[in-house]
Amino acid sequence: MRLSFDMDKMEMVPIISQPEKEGKGWSYSFVYYLRNLKDIYLLLHKSGGINMKELLTLCNSYKVQTESGKEWNKRYLLEFVNALKNFNLLDSSNNTLKGKLFDSEINAPLTIQDKSIFFDIYSSYFRFQEFHNLFGKLSDVEHSKVIYAYMDDCRFYNRFVCADENKLFYIEDKHQEIMRFWDVYTKWGTTLQVLNKCPLSVLDIYSENEELKNAYLFNLSIPVPDDFSILDYLNDELGVKYVYIPELERDLILKFRFSINSIKDKLVLETYKRSNEYRLQRTSEMLVDNNTKALLPYNENVYMSHIIKL
Repeated sequence: MRLSFDMDKMEMVPIISQPEKEGKGWSYSFVYYLRNLKDIYLLLHKSGGINMKELLTLCNSYKVQTESGKEWNKRYLLEFVNALKNFNLLDSSNNTLKGKLFDSEINAPLTIQDKSIFFDIYSSYFRFQEFHNLFGKLSDVEHSKVIYAYMDDCRFYNRFVCADENKLFYIEDKHQEIMRFWDVYTKWGTTLQVLNKCPLSVLDIYSENEELKNAYLFNLSIPVPDDFSILDYLNDELGVKYVYIPELERDLILKFRFSINSIKDKLVLETYKRSNEYRLQRTSEMLVDNNTKALLPYNENVYMSHIIKL
């Protein structure tokens, strides 16, 4: 698939952030790991009103493990505490405001209920909303826009193409805090499985624009509905008997905004139930790069690359 829009004729639109809220400084919380955020909240719920030194001692005594492998220190903890205050979960004295709040325990993976709590924050916090506006409305994902993001002479994403509106949104060089927060935004969205992030090349999408050579596709996403059959879509709409799974995912993303993970799960389930009609074709892990791995179903300890109609 080749992108055909002319970026030189697009309207250039700056991304301008709202001013800081009165009474609370530094609303850009560079917190990427939701399980860590949950664990710090639970520690503070157990203790309440402690300072950074005491919190660091608690992290060590409870053997709280960071998702990134980074060691806890007071500066790192401060990022999480500041984020909890930004999200109105802590008061100024580090007391929790919402009770125990989370289902899971410290060091345990997020539960569905935990993710629901973080989704409420993701959908309502004003810094996240500033990027939601690029796509449309979280309440109407099916009609939301696809964004092609890339780095223009920068180590952060600072250009965002919205072909549907013929607009090129940009972040000025002086606003690196906004650029960095885009990475937080996309990390939360992919963790909560409400945002797809994928390199154009692995979806077999190409453009004559040199800027888009290393671009990523982003879109708000929804799970594949229970009553939607991917295999029926493959047969009725595409009419092919053999397809590369990332190409099928590309079509489902662009047409329906389905999440990549739900597409993979649905494919495994459907081909298992209809094994007399369809089969997933295995591929060697040595032939799959890290970007493509995220798009391929992983079943019975192997990656699946194609669907075959028998």
